[in-house]
Amino acid sequence: MTVIKRERAAHRLSALEIRKAVGPCKLEDGEGLRLLVDEVGNKRWVVRITIGGRRANKGLGSLSTVPLAMAREKAAAMRKAARQGVDLAKERRDAQRAVVEAAAPKMTFQEAFEVYYADKKLQLKDGRYRLEWPRSMRQHVYPYIGDRPVADITPPEIIELLRPIWNSRPETGRKIRQRVHAVFEAAIVVGKRLAASPCVGVSQVLGKSRPRAGHRPSMPYAQVAAFFDRMPTLPSTPATKLALNFILFTCCRSLEVRGAQWSEVDMTASEWTVPSCRMKGKVA
Repeated sequence: MTVIKRERAAHRLSALEIRKAVGPCKLEDGEGLRLLVDEVGNKRWVVRITIGGRRANKGLGSLSTVPLAMAREKAAAMRKAARQGVDLAKERRDAQRAVVEAAAPKMTFQEAFEVYYADKKLQLKDGRYRLEWPRSMRQHVYPYIGDRPVADITPPEIIELLRPIWNSRPETGRKIRQRVHAVFEAAIVVGKRLAASPCVGVSQVLGKSRPRAGHRPSMPYAQVAAFFDRMPTLPSTPATKLALNFILFTCCRSLEVRGAQWSEVDMTASEWTVPSCRMKGKVA
């Protein structure tokens, strides 16, 4: 590139010289202002300034939109601001970005969850394990923050949605906090939230949840026969009573029995084969 050097004094370029300039070249107007001309004739202004001890070139626009007099005014304003440690070019870009972001609709928490869950569900087991995530959001989270912009949600809002279940249903509360936190972390990664996850620190505010100790109550073997005799009088549906009978006779898990299909039963051989997808160990 040809460099056309002038005296160091300012305002050395003329309109005629600018109009006749053929690139690639760089024309100096003085005090850091220069006109860059590329090989196809495009012309743009830049000014070289020093901010915080660092020198940098800042664009002022093309010659077609910024004539010589305006370029000199903008360069002078940028040099004055630089002496005070202010980068006018950066401030202008930040202001433009803020206008664009303000005009664009913000992603809600529900939308952020749907984006996150589209990938997450591929890592979850089939059946109720996949359904638990969206169901828990609808029941415990959406009523509080579902329509709120994911970028604006605060820790007090997370505390409010967790408080009703934190101590009464500690396992559910722990899972909800983990799932909500994962959604916020994903939103941060894709640029939909700038602040840290509002779930950070809420556990300390709510206190340590204390799960209820002990196993589910069991029936002594000696009482099973009497229970069978009493079962027809219990306030349950016929289907529930039949399923319970089946569980007691087969010692199968309730999930396996509740999901049973006739296609799994060989009536001739008197065999029921549970598919691996419904077995806890994933083996038929």
